[in-house]
Amino acid sequence: MDKNFGSMPLEKKVEYLWMYYKIWLVILAVIIGVIYLGCTMYKGRHTTVLLNVAVTGGDSQKAEELNKDFCKYAGIDKKDGIIRIQANIPEDGGSLSSKTALTTLVGADAVDVLICREDVSPDRRCPWSAAWPFSGWFSRNH
Repeated sequence: MDKNFGSMPLEKKVEYLWMYYKIWLVILAVIIGVIYLGCTMYKGRHTTVLLNVAVTGGDSQKAEELNKDFCKYAGIDKKDGIIRIQANIPEDGGSLSSKTALTTLVGADAVDVLICREDVSPDRRCPWSAAWPFSGWFSRNH
């Protein structure tokens, strides 16, 4: 390395490193990517998913609270498995993007429970939903 490397401005240091060590930087990035992918795949294969829930028009903070409260209610520990709640499907009155997202999830058998407004799925009304202890989670005021 150049003796003046410590006195170089940041832009020149980056240029110097890229010029002489770019192959090693690329190899390092690929190795980090492969390690991340391997860890993610390992975790995915060794995680027991007890229930997949899709919520239209939900937000992630309420989904996390619902997850914690439901696990507490049902007596589910982390060692038993996880409940995966997907609350990123927009409630936009049946636009193409939300229909595509729901169709993809249902077609891939990635949804066990769908929580939505009545007009999204009017033929699948649930008569016991008012008795469920978490029905307040889905009101606009909660």
